[in-house]
Amino acid sequence: MPYDPVVIAEQDRGTYVARKVVFNITGDSRVLGLMLVPKGKGPFPAVLLLHDHGARFDIGKEKVIQPFGVPDERMESAKEWVNLCYGGRWIGDELAKKGYICFATDMLNWSDRGGGGYDGQQALAGNLLHLGMSFAGLIAYEDLRSAEFLATRPEVDDKRVSHVQNPCFFLMVDKMGFSLCLPLRKHIPRCEKSGNRKTQEKTL
Repeated sequence: MPYDPVVIAEQDRGTYVARKVVFNITGDSRVLGLMLVPKGKGPFPAVLLLHDHGARFDIGKEKVIQPFGVPDERMESAKEWVNLCYGGRWIGDELAKKGYICFATDMLNWSDRGGGGYDGQQALAGNLLHLGMSFAGLIAYEDLRSAEFLATRPEVDDKRVSHVQNPCFFLMVDKMGFSLCLPLRKHIPRCEKSGNRKTQEKTL
């Protein structure tokens, strides 16, 4: 399936540019992603940013890259989350300042792809099982597609592509032949504050 990317908006952020990119993540889903590209002569190393779950569904990619051209409510939600979990700084924007291309999109049921909360998550998981697949498996497949998409961008050095967040992803990307900048992870702040993780009991 060709990615067929289209840049629909840009914002100059000084030493780098923020872009809104629409692309085919699967044969069934065309999605919006945020990409940060440093100014200057490339190709540049790149990082795929996989946003957290966090029991916060109204934002996804906006947790790791500062959004633009969004409603005030979404911007405030993103700022609140970044202040709570990441020391008041967007991971992607901090990496872009250091010369990394960064890319993030939403998992299904987050931000522009639903924001349906726990009920939406449970409904998706149940319906996908009836179709012979798992919700986690779909997310993993879309993460892999996003990594492949990022590596094919002309500005990206495909020998230097990494990711931040889901540790299971290392095995998947390694099998595809990507070079991983593993030490990058130790520089990324982590959200471990009380109350971020929520559990939910359901009566079946």
